[in-house]
Amino acid sequence: LQNGSTPTAAAFKTTICNNLGWLQTACQTQLQVDVRTLTQFQNPTVPDPFSTGTFDATKTTFAPGTQNQIVLVRAFYQWPLILPTMNAALSRNNNGVAIVTATTTFRNEPYGT
Repeated sequence: LQNGSTPTAAAFKTTICNNLGWLQTACQTQLQVDVRTLTQFQNPTVPDPFSTGTFDATKTTFAPGTQNQIVLVRAFYQWPLILPTMNAALSRNNNGVAIVTATTTFRNEPYGT
């Protein structure tokens, strides 16, 4: 976010996918993003999109907040696994798909002041 502009979830996802190199071809269908504001940095309460054993995209949102708000950004890339031994070791989903997750938390800048 810059100067208080609010991007769309699709534009944010496209920005991520454009930087994934050879993974770009499947990125739009395999990537889910969750962007939300928090009231505090410690012990945030956020929904777990894996609680049912499969990825539940309804537990994600796109709300990047406004100036000075704490923002949590999570990206979930669904990576189909080929080797059965890898499925047992890495899969968090019931359908044999591993989820590669990246998370960051930050405070929005006091733009516009």
